[in-house]
Amino acid sequence: MTVQMADYVTYNGRKFTLIDIEMGKSMIGELPGPGPLEERWVCTACWRGYTADYFIIDDCLYVIRSKGGAYDEDRDPADKTISPEMKRLHYTGSCIIAGDDAEEYRISDFLECYLNYEEALELHFTNGVLDEVRNLKDAVKEFREGAEAREYLARRDLKYEYDDRTYRWQER
Repeated sequence: MTVQMADYVTYNGRKFTLIDIEMGKSMIGELPGPGPLEERWVCTACWRGYTADYFIIDDCLYVIRSKGGAYDEDRDPADKTISPEMKRLHYTGSCIIAGDDAEEYRISDFLECYLNYEEALELHFTNGVLDEVRNLKDAVKEFREGAEAREYLARRDLKYEYDDRTYRWQER
């Protein structure tokens, strides 16, 4: 199977890979006007038909469609400007984001992939407002120290429930 294209979340001046969203939830939902769901393109690496860049600015969640399916590298992650093409989201639920300073590509198609990054966070939103941040550093540290039960370890410190396959594989 083709590895699916990742979405990205900019949070606290850093770009993170969106690993997964809470089971049974949709971050984007139905957006009014032009948005990621209205400009679908077909690609075996993107069953959803779109990719999205998310931004957490002053604890509020925004989304902007990606340019050609890739993260907008021109935008400074520290930029807190809310541009006209950004849409405010009213998502209630959680997600897992992960990132590091390595320039190498990392697969993020499975929940436990967050263990391969230097930093991983579980975020919870209520009506699009960030209200909880959980650092998953203990699971990452234990994995790097040689833990063998990868899937168990990936789920052990999570507060919310996630499917066996990440959201990118579910919308087909």
